[in-house]
Amino acid sequence: MTMQHVLRSCPLGLPDELIGTILRMLEFEDMLRMSQTCSRLRSVAMAHSALWQELPSVLDVSKLSALEPFLGRSRASGFYLRVRYIVLGDLPVLSPWIYQNLYRIRKMRLEFDDLQEGEGPDADALGMIHDALSQPAPLLEYLSLDGNWCEPFLGGLRPDILGGVAPNLRRLSLTAFFLDGPCPAFQGVTIVDTSVGAISPHPDAEKNKHIHTLFPAIQRLELDGIHGEGNGSWGDDELYRLARVPALNAPLSFLRLTWAEQDDWPDARAAAWIANSAQHVKRLHLESVRCALVSDAVLASNREKAHVLRIVPRNAEDVWLTHHSTDSGILRDAIVTPGQARAQVESFLLGAQYMRLEILMISTNTRCIHLLTQAWDALPRLHMLGLLVDWTSVDDNGWFVSPETLASIRPMNNVQTLQVVVTMDDVKAPRLGRMIDLHCVQAFAAAVAPKAAKGVMQVANTVVQFHSPA
Repeated sequence: MTMQHVLRSCPLGLPDELIGTILRMLEFEDMLRMSQTCSRLRSVAMAHSALWQELPSVLDVSKLSALEPFLGRSRASGFYLRVRYIVLGDLPVLSPWIYQNLYRIRKMRLEFDDLQEGEGPDADALGMIHDALSQPAPLLEYLSLDGNWCEPFLGGLRPDILGGVAPNLRRLSLTAFFLDGPCPAFQGVTIVDTSVGAISPHPDAEKNKHIHTLFPAIQRLELDGIHGEGNGSWGDDELYRLARVPALNAPLSFLRLTWAEQDDWPDARAAAWIANSAQHVKRLHLESVRCALVSDAVLASNREKAHVLRIVPRNAEDVWLTHHSTDSGILRDAIVTPGQARAQVESFLLGAQYMRLEILMISTNTRCIHLLTQAWDALPRLHMLGLLVDWTSVDDNGWFVSPETLASIRPMNNVQTLQVVVTMDDVKAPRLGRMIDLHCVQAFAAAVAPKAAKGVMQVANTVVQFHSPA
């Protein structure tokens, strides 16, 4: 039964709060239509200001007037405005509307479309949007000024953005404009999603501001669309070089670096940037990069202190390596190719840099399970091995590892606990009609963890113990 059916069948018998909760579960258009079916629903809807906060996205600026009847209904809570596909010709209409309503907007996402071929930024049009955004925003919590790409093609933001008054602003997403210095309105921002060019507009890192100068309260930074050095391209790509960002010099709880897809050019300066900055970062994530220098730098920044290593597939091609220190909470992860994963793990093992490792969690996916053939038996503190069963690796007989692979894995005599985790929510499992053969689990335990005193198999939410060789 849908929510619409619930409301149609017994609206008068439900408490107001429950009716309001049900209405909030509907899409805005459905909620609006349903709230007009009777006076009871209409009065409940008008009394619940939260129903009018999430207004529908505006795809055509000329349709902004359609939102007018609902703006006041959110009252002191403010509303969420999202305008998409904005072109410069829209700004004479959009800017006055924002000017009049900015004081009651809680979340605002302005998504700018690309300039047309041969079109340059219109100073007069951009002046209008800057003027509109120079008004105080007392309710604003989230501001997004983004384009389709990571190039700040609309120029710099004025320092007086939001009139310098946005006491509740905590999250900023910025790619369509750049910052050349701190703005008073951004002093309380804790989460920033942006690009290299947007926060470091000058080619020379020494001329750009440190991230904590721009955002003194920042805790989380996500940098997207980074390009590697030495790929032979010029122009816009220069905006994306990580080395033009000043290295971090103050604590950051979370940092995500996302390279342009398939960018595998060697980037020694980016690796050096990570090596210099990682000491200030608690959780460091690396995505979509093929540069071994960069992924090495991320993983190496905590390899000697890692207690937990997790190796799982990231998509149809890559492997996700995660180092985690349980005492400090420091985490490093990188999405790498299978070849890079093998080379990095082998290098860390041979270099005795996993000596504090206590727990190894690894997927049975063929891209991951082969890494068990490395010299894990040499780690003195490794006491737990966790297998994360990937249904793509399970054959028709219920075996998740081939006899050939099993024979190539050295016994890990230090492992005291073997855990096998089987998730049943994977859509492949019921479609394939496969089950895990316990004989496979027993064979794996006997060959790989012969000294294990405890064997645990977790199937969905059920945990059972199986006989271990020890």
